[in-house]
Amino acid sequence: MPLKIHMISGLPRSGSTLLAAILRQNPCFHASISTPLADLVANLIREMSAHEGGLLISSGQRERMVRALIGAYYSDTNGRLVFDTSRRWCSMLPLLSELFPDARVICCVRSPAWIIDSVERAIHRNPLLASRMFGHEITNVYQRTEKMIKDFLIAPAVGGLRQAWFGEHAGRLIAIRYDSLVRDPSGVIDALYRELREPRFEHDFDSLGIRRAGVRCLSRYAGSA
Repeated sequence: MPLKIHMISGLPRSGSTLLAAILRQNPCFHASISTPLADLVANLIREMSAHEGGLLISSGQRERMVRALIGAYYSDTNGRLVFDTSRRWCSMLPLLSELFPDARVICCVRSPAWIIDSVERAIHRNPLLASRMFGHEITNVYQRTEKMIKDFLIAPAVGGLRQAWFGEHAGRLIAIRYDSLVRDPSGVIDALYRELREPRFEHDFDSLGIRRAGVRCLSRYAGSA
């Protein structure tokens, strides 16, 4: 049976882990935290292109090898529908269009200011631990912010999302705002099921603490108004 797959992508710390936790409550779905699959696919394509014998590999062979890699990665999956998570998928929409014509890319989005804020809150909660994200160096908020914006966390993800959003395959995207997900998880998930044309499933949001998070989110925004 052909693999049925959708992707979860978008910006960092914008709800992809939470979304996957919600979706995998449905026994028909397989969803997890970020996987290395997009990186593996990119590495395979790079090796086929860079190898001195790369010109001898036909387009059909390339496609079959990439399909085989993705199929092998999920060969032991029980769910009939896979959600693979990687921020890299937004930059690979043309490839996804070629391999999986029915695949959608769910883009989790959030204000970059709040993304930085969430990282800073995590750092401040662990003052005796030097973050691996910053090479275990003790830095200040300005150094960390500059690094996140320019180097590794926000810039690549925003670039990929912008390419997807303004590209020819933008119709494949489904955007989910982090704040909407934590404030109204039922409404957001209902809309997602409709977009994916999947039968509705009764999710348990309370067990994931989403409603409490939504209250904190509303309080935070009310306090900053």
